[in-house]
Amino acid sequence: MINQLFCIQPDRENILRCIRLLGFKDLEDRRELSKIDILSLNVCVEFKKLDKYFKTIYLPCKQRKFISNYNFKNCITITRQLLRTIEYDIISKEKMIKNTKVMVYSIATKNEKDKYKLHKKRKKEGNIKKLNEPVVIDFN
Repeated sequence: MINQLFCIQPDRENILRCIRLLGFKDLEDRRELSKIDILSLNVCVEFKKLDKYFKTIYLPCKQRKFISNYNFKNCITITRQLLRTIEYDIISKEKMIKNTKVMVYSIATKNEKDKYKLHKKRKKEGNIKKLNEPVVIDFN
């Protein structure tokens, strides 16, 4: 059992195939693709063609949840799960494009995603200082 999802390790070739279906070139492609861009590629139909492969790697109990219905969200989730087995992930964030809020997706290493999440957390707290930086409190 790998990653509590897979009975065998997903091979790199099929992981790359999935990210190409989403519109990325390779693992080093750092472009941000919008949901609209990805949907225009007819991803769900293409992922359905990989159904046989997914059934060989997913645990039977997870097959019902993730690969029984191919919609946009499941395609992103499947790709994200595959990428996590090789220390990569998909970062999703909201952006305003032509006055419309749109989800954008990009590929990042695990370290890059951790840094992004930490930066986002600090920004939310209003504290964008570096780690281990001394803090001076003045009670005047």
